[in-house]
Amino acid sequence: MYLKEGHAGINLTPEKIQLVEIISQDNKFIVANVDEEFFSESVHLDEKETKLSSILQAAFNELVLRNPLASANISFTLPPDYFKIIELPYEKSLIKKDLEEHVRWEFKQLFPYLNIEDVVLQFIQLKRNGFSGGDTMLIAAAIKKHLKYIYKFCARNNFNLKYVDNSHFAANSIVRLNTQLPKDTNGVSIYLMDNILSIIVLQDHHLSFYKEFHYERIDQIFGKIDGYLIYLNDYGLEKENISYAVLSGDRASESVKQHIEENLSLNFSLLNPFESLPLEEKLSESDFVASDYYSFAASAGIALRQI
Repeated sequence: MYLKEGHAGINLTPEKIQLVEIISQDNKFIVANVDEEFFSESVHLDEKETKLSSILQAAFNELVLRNPLASANISFTLPPDYFKIIELPYEKSLIKKDLEEHVRWEFKQLFPYLNIEDVVLQFIQLKRNGFSGGDTMLIAAAIKKHLKYIYKFCARNNFNLKYVDNSHFAANSIVRLNTQLPKDTNGVSIYLMDNILSIIVLQDHHLSFYKEFHYERIDQIFGKIDGYLIYLNDYGLEKENISYAVLSGDRASESVKQHIEENLSLNFSLLNPFESLPLEEKLSESDFVASDYYSFAASAGIALRQI
């Protein structure tokens, strides 16, 4: 793989900004920067723009003062709950225009409080070999107001904005690149943040199932995850046929992994975005790379999107 230009991936959470930068060096890519900075207070992209700009810019300034970016291209990931995500059945015989009209009509019925013109829709066909039921797709809607703010932030800092995506979707780019995870099999990916968890089932490393939910206490997640696995079992995916399971996100940890394994009787690994990537020498002793790697899966995944 060859990275023609450098690319920085930024993951935004309510508490902090996380950065992974990948650059081209000697006709190959290398991780040049891994860092994070906490905000002065929790933020949401629905905040007043002046306040949001001040908080985000201050944190970003700290990052680039420590390690200036060499890349002009930048991409962002946002928490799963920034997106309205629905699953819809569809007819393969529909032409693109008819399919788009069908999706827009369904979206209006499910989210009557949102103006369809105020969102950007992404269509993801779900791969479900061996599952019962018809053809389905995932529709992810991003709020244009949020995208416009990110675009203005990039323009103000002289960056070219490439992508904006769901943090869990971006983290799964690491799964596809991980040669140690078996292909042509079923896998489970869990992304854990403060008060929100999303679960993805992958077939041959392609999206097959997606759900997210909010929680108040960490012990509430185990029964919910198991409930989804039971639901999938009814549709033809048995737990015994899951070949791998990975955990990532800024609330993931070895302790949480062990509790999930004990409650679900399923072996998990903490998703490491750096184990198969060459690193600049200065990062060899970084705690972010050595210990907190699973929390950088989204920013690393979106940075790899351009490879």
